[in-house]
Amino acid sequence: MGEPGNGRTVATQGGPRSLADELEAAWDTWLALGKPALYDFGMTVTDSGTTQYMWVNDADHGPRWPII
Repeated sequence: MGEPGNGRTVATQGGPRSLADELEAAWDTWLALGKPALYDFGMTVTDSGTTQYMWVNDADHGPRWPII
């Protein structure tokens, strides 16, 4: 493992999901969206609760991700 602050991180992954890979993808998306602040994000749930998603900047037209 590299020294702290040298820009390199090593992660050992196991289990059914590759969480470090998911975190890296989320980080890259956050950077690509211009580093939105916490309060730029929101969540929409329909009355029936069958549709649930997170969004950024605009509930109707912004990028969105299903909640699973």
